[in-house]
Amino acid sequence: MAALFSAPGRALARALRPLAVAAVVLSIGGSPAFAQDEGDDFNWDESDFDDLDDAGGDDAAEDEAVDETPTDDTGADELDFGDEDEMGSFEFLDTDDDSGVDLLGGEEEPQFDDNAVVYRRTQERAADMAPEEEVELWEAYLRRYENSAFEGRIRDRIDVVISDLYGEQLQTGEVDALDEELDFSQGLNLEIMNPRTTIQAGIELGFPDYVNPYFGYDHQLARNFSVGGSLRRRYTGASVEASARYAIIKSVKTNTLLTAIGTVHFNADPTFIGFRPMIAAGKRFADKLDVQGQLGSELELGQGPVGMRWFFGANVTYRASDTVAAFLETSGQLKNITFSPRPFNFTVFTFGMKFMPQPKGLDPGQLQFNVGANVPYATSYYRFHFGSIMLQVNYYPKKR
Repeated sequence: MAALFSAPGRALARALRPLAVAAVVLSIGGSPAFAQDEGDDFNWDESDFDDLDDAGGDDAAEDEAVDETPTDDTGADELDFGDEDEMGSFEFLDTDDDSGVDLLGGEEEPQFDDNAVVYRRTQERAADMAPEEEVELWEAYLRRYENSAFEGRIRDRIDVVISDLYGEQLQTGEVDALDEELDFSQGLNLEIMNPRTTIQAGIELGFPDYVNPYFGYDHQLARNFSVGGSLRRRYTGASVEASARYAIIKSVKTNTLLTAIGTVHFNADPTFIGFRPMIAAGKRFADKLDVQGQLGSELELGQGPVGMRWFFGANVTYRASDTVAAFLETSGQLKNITFSPRPFNFTVFTFGMKFMPQPKGLDPGQLQFNVGANVPYATSYYRFHFGSIMLQVNYYPKKR
């Protein structure tokens, strides 16, 4: 070994170095595994990957374990789609195959128009909406995605929102407009024109000595028909009355009311029986303004000649809010309309306020208070009072 690193040995190594390099080059160039012509492609056989499969088993397992859930800039991979039991099991089908059969050999699954991402994004949009807007959004969603995977949950949500909005649990998902009750303003001196269950009480104090306490109850037998009775003092004296009301038109869609009313009037002093047919009509404009008018007559059958009395009334109520309204009204009594130079007449102008409190347990408009004052004008021969104040309470019990 010492001779190898001597000066003659080093000279010999330098002389043999070119021969060693040439031998290495020739050995590489002649290897059959890499022999190819310039520009030719590799031609591999499946067996060439056998050693890679065996050697790379661990690496392949690790690659398969990597979460390859696609992500995009929408952040859909961050959404929580709920528990597996809640969402159900979904098979991913080839969208190019219209057969609806799982290409991997699974069982046939229903096709849905939407998916969890669309549903969750709609939930996020609805979170900041008012109840009415949220209901409209979900109804539009079901129209857009008729075969929705989440239809059951959406309809349950609509029922919850509507129940919260109206303060009661609905028995059905929708309220038929033909069954919905119409909330229409009650006049202070006018007859009850809306055939619904009503408890009415009030008192009128007129100067100098006119007093008119009254109480009445109407019971709704059908949405457009009711019967009832009342105790009151009219201008003709104390009386007991029985009435029936039939709404020829009662539309929530158009906020229109047309009612025929028939009343049997038993007057105490003087004693007579009166039959009072009348017609009443009303309409609400822009959900704020209630306008109504009434016209009728009374046939008086007593001990003397048959008498005929006419009466009329009109009311305009403006709803400033859900709890407060203001109204103007006029009403009158006429008799002997052919009498010259003018008939017997007592007509009053009325103004006042309507209060609709909403105590716990009552729906909006279920309890109403009318407070007003009556001022006679255009009167002749009749003078029952020189002015009066009135208080009236109307309560509408809930349907059972």
